[in-house]
Amino acid sequence: MGLGLRISAELDEPGGALEQVASAIRAAVADPLDRLILNFASGDGVLHVRLHPAEEDVEFVLDGAALVVSAKTSSAGPGYHAWLVDLLEAIGQTLDIVWDWQDRGAGEGDETGYRGGYDFIGLQAAMAGWLRDLAAGFLEYDHDDAPIAISLPVGDKIVSDAYAVSSMGEWTRDWFTGVAMADDAELAVAAAEFFPAWHPRDDARYWLGCGLAMAWQAVRWTPPAYAAEQDLYHATLGCFARAHEIDPDITLPEAPIRELWALLNGGRHPAKPPAPTGVGFRRGLMARPLTGQWRAILPGYFITGEENEGQTVYYAFAERTMHGTSFETTSETGDSGERAVADRIAQTRGMPGAIDFRVGNVVGSATSRPDAPNRIVEGMVGCGDAMCLVSLVHEDTEDGQAWAEATLHSISHPERQAE
Repeated sequence: MGLGLRISAELDEPGGALEQVASAIRAAVADPLDRLILNFASGDGVLHVRLHPAEEDVEFVLDGAALVVSAKTSSAGPGYHAWLVDLLEAIGQTLDIVWDWQDRGAGEGDETGYRGGYDFIGLQAAMAGWLRDLAAGFLEYDHDDAPIAISLPVGDKIVSDAYAVSSMGEWTRDWFTGVAMADDAELAVAAAEFFPAWHPRDDARYWLGCGLAMAWQAVRWTPPAYAAEQDLYHATLGCFARAHEIDPDITLPEAPIRELWALLNGGRHPAKPPAPTGVGFRRGLMARPLTGQWRAILPGYFITGEENEGQTVYYAFAERTMHGTSFETTSETGDSGERAVADRIAQTRGMPGAIDFRVGNVVGSATSRPDAPNRIVEGMVGCGDAMCLVSLVHEDTEDGQAWAEATLHSISHPERQAE
């Protein structure tokens, strides 16, 4: 659900078109700050281009002799949408192609109508109307899986008491009630709070929103662990600096800015967790994906990666790590995973360090043993036919043991559907 555009152009020579598009984008996106945010990925004949930290990638697909562009823009907002339209026109000129902007409904063309007359006020009105409809839709029914994640990347799920979360922070149910009932003037004020790119790019508030979007959803608030993370921190600070350059009187988030500078300049030990409160979802707990449909609740500042050709997911920070590898089996009774865990519980019962538990629809068994100076926890969890093998390493302290057991108990799998 969202607003965006879907356009196409007929090519005389489709060969190498996606590579040409990437080159044209690199030429058109000359701002060093934009280049820190810009990211390309390709696969299966699709070019994915990240242009704004709060928005999904723009997709370029070659369909025969047609170059098709699809983009969602309502996660970021009107300022991003207007810039994307200009960028696509610049690409068209570079490649000597003509885009078909005709609105045919069902998402074809520019859904907001902006390309028809370049009416930015009208574009804002379209985005604000979408927000009002979104709020009204949320209020029609209760949400069991709060917080509602609005236009956030697929993967980690934020653990929060908030009613909803987005790239600009946390939101209450009362806020959405106000949006649903707002008049046009009140709605414009709310939309300016909600959309990171409510304003055009020459407005300081565009860059403030861009920096806040990265600070809320992407920054781990620990010293950067790799080059791409350094670029992220520099981009976040660069957005705040750009906002100040355009409007020296704009109010900036001073505490996060100081913290980012300290992290970039060695101002905190890499094994020290970030402050638990403040701007940034990754300061706190998140339901993070293992393989299969399994998840575990872990701090958002743990780095993640894959091993065994993607069959194993790991998370790590300081002396604490977790690995998870899942399996799906099929049995007539639909409980082979649970039965395997039950067998393991029977085998380990009474052993030193044995742990067994049931939380909701998940049953688990693990053993803990010392491996100086740490401890290693190895176990298995099951739900229906699904199994996940897990291992955790932690410091050999009461806090470490409490973390390991809490993490084990947090492992979840979707409920089995009733027949």
